[in-house]
Amino acid sequence: MRFILLLFTVLFCGILQAQVYQFPSTFSAAGGTVTNCSGTFLDNNPFGNYGNNQAYFGTFTPSTANRKIRLTFATLRIGTGDTLSIFDGPDTTAPTIARITDFVAAGGYTVLAGNNNPTGSISFRFSSDASVVDSGWNATVACAFPCQAINGQITSPGSFGTGTFIYACLNDTIPFTANLTFSQNNTNYSQTPANVRYAWRFGGLGADTTGIGIPTVRRRITAAQGYRINVDITDSNGCRNTQTIFVNAGAAGNPRFNLLGDTLCLGDTSFLTSTSTVNGQVVNNVTPSTQGFTQPPISGNALFIPDGPTTQQPCVTPYSDTINVNSFQPGQTFTSVTDLEKVFMNIEHSYVGDLQMSL
Repeated sequence: MRFILLLFTVLFCGILQAQVYQFPSTFSAAGGTVTNCSGTFLDNNPFGNYGNNQAYFGTFTPSTANRKIRLTFATLRIGTGDTLSIFDGPDTTAPTIARITDFVAAGGYTVLAGNNNPTGSISFRFSSDASVVDSGWNATVACAFPCQAINGQITSPGSFGTGTFIYACLNDTIPFTANLTFSQNNTNYSQTPANVRYAWRFGGLGADTTGIGIPTVRRRITAAQGYRINVDITDSNGCRNTQTIFVNAGAAGNPRFNLLGDTLCLGDTSFLTSTSTVNGQVVNNVTPSTQGFTQPPISGNALFIPDGPTTQQPCVTPYSDTINVNSFQPGQTFTSVTDLEKVFMNIEHSYVGDLQMSL
């Protein structure tokens, strides 16, 4: 019996030492500040759904110098009409990191204060309406080092090409390797190709793949077209690459021949010339058929569009945000409106008539 009581005492002390931050014990409608490098950040009801008509905010500040607050959400479920906003700074006027509504993350959703944030703090604001609720969130609070740079390129060995283009024949299996460089490695922490998370996006060339320590993947190219392959890196500190790491890969179809000429006898020599017809004139060149590269979805965090004021029509304060598109070459600019062919959006909304968009 003594052994059982001793074990219970140790477990109970461990529970007491864990810091839990939630509404209303830590945060309220007037705010709240936590200065620590550990603990658990919860909604008001960790054993069920959060409540209706809640409105509170707060700030997490690192208790160790030269550190950044990192929130790692093991679960994150926000209902329609409810919003969890996260800001990169010591109050809710700081730049927005995420505005989360009608959202479910199964785990591993990480928010880290940016290198341009000298305080290393992260602030949040939560509000719920009078209708739909969900189970909320469970996040670990920690202090991380400032981010170190992540750079790299995708290459393929052998005769598949160099630079940002990889050429293959139909039904070839192409190995793609992310060659990473960590110019600031061991300044604050260790980065290696084995301990970072790779998020491979193939633009339709097979299934996307995510995992730790997978710098090389292989895909079989079965269609005569181009693909754009991206990889996003997240290191052990929770930092992501800011440089776009991509490569274009493609295969052409088999050539078609239309041979015209005299009958050949054994031993005769024939000269074959490739020609094409342009405006009725035969020219000695070959005009290849072209295929565009299939673009993968824009990488990065989702864009959350909150509900506007429902009692005022139209909304007097439009919502605006920025989507960073990483599919362009460095230095590329629009010189004419005709340079933009189309915009594709995959959105979810209760009623499309609520939305007015301009470009």
